[in-house]
Amino acid sequence: MGTAAAISNLVWLVLIGSTVWVGVDVYNLRKRLGGQKIAGMGAFAWVLCCILMWIVAFPYYLAKRSGAIHAGGASSAGPPPGWWRASDGRWYPPSAPPSYPSPPDWPPG
Repeated sequence: MGTAAAISNLVWLVLIGSTVWVGVDVYNLRKRLGGQKIAGMGAFAWVLCCILMWIVAFPYYLAKRSGAIHAGGASSAGPPPGWWRASDGRWYPPSAPPSYPSPPDWPPG
């Protein structure tokens, strides 16, 4: 195998590996962000974009990913003390009480 073939294989490996990573990362990040999409797109759309135009989509994903993590508060450290997780999967600060009434007493009557 010549040098050109080795470089070509390495480029393909990086393209395929980073595209797979984008798909897995979007899927996992959406779970951590409570279903929030990254730049309005899900995992399938990001993978398709990376397949079709990797040179544009991959750097754009990295920039949007960073913004979503900082805006959405997704980190491996978990939420700040006192925050609570609602049934929609998102974290809310202590100053944001639930906006739904408490369940009725059971059994009735």
